Amino acid sequence: MSYTLFRRKPRHSLTPDMTWQEARGALTYSKLWAEPVSDGPRSPWITAYMAALKAVRKVVGQAEYQARAGSCTWLNGVYWLKVIEPGVEGRVIVENLHDVGKIPIPRARADIEPDLLYPLLRGRDVGRWRAHPSAHILVTQDPGTRTGYDEVWMRTTLTHTYLYLKQFESQLRKRSGYRKYFDPEVDPFYTMYNVAEYTFSPIKVVWGALAHTVSAAVVVEQPATETLPVTPVVADHSAIHVSSRIWPRPTTSARSSTPRQPSSPCAATSRCTRRRMCSSMSVSPSTSRATPSTGGCPRSRNAPTS
Repeated sequence: MSYTLFRRKPRHSLTPDMTWQEARGALTYSKLWAEPVSDGPRSPWITAYMAALKAVRKVVGQAEYQARAGSCTWLNGVYWLKVIEPGVEGRVIVENLHDVGKIPIPRARADIEPDLLYPLLRGRDVGRWRAHPSAHILVTQDPGTRTGYDEVWMRTTLTHTYLYLKQFESQLRKRSGYRKYFDPEVDPFYTMYNVAEYTFSPIKVVWGALAHTVSAAVVVEQPATETLPVTPVVADHSAIHVSSRIWPRPTTSARSSTPRQPSSPCAATSRCTRRRMCSSMSVSPSTSRATPSTGGCPRSRNAPTS
């Protein structure tokens, strides 16, 4: 279907009481064409000049990649954290970003295990050729089962993290998305959404979900710090991302261009503070991936066994 797009001329104004004859002198217009991208009642539409549409039709088809929205918590003030300083026994002192959402969240400072902490990339952190995480996120979701990590495992293995979450249990159980998509009688109260194996891809192309134009950037794993090992960036749902390689991490030869990657078989660095959790793990030489027997190191992306 054809349509006309009107734009206001620079240095001209329009008022609601203008007649068409008065308004047309302040406007420019373009004749455009709109058509569905594909067959079906739910197809998106594409708009352009007719000449441009003829060229676009030649490249419309199934893409080789899939763009996805980032993680969704429905209560960011609990999951989004600021790392303050190293804690005791390898833990990390964090403080929640209690004022980031519409729902009031008490301010809390806690000494938690770093295993589920990841750099957080929000839509506003992304611009053309740049992507800089501005906070951290506590990812409590098992990427395999797509529900929260087993509660018994969390309580016994990541005790301090579990205690931090426990203080917000009543609010977490009231989340609209949690009640809609999960079973509160079965799924852990800290369960999240939009977290899967692709979430932990070491390399992503990202852009803001609400931007008027696509200003994209490449984001890679963040180098080891005093508190965290080499860690993939996790996007928030306000950032759209395409994962170039999904979990498990690539082999040493594939990542040779990034010298700060770990050289040990475990996906975590030698500075990983959770080494005691890997004592029951074996390593497959063919995959360089640790395999849990009674539990797994989340930093190596192994889902715990219940």
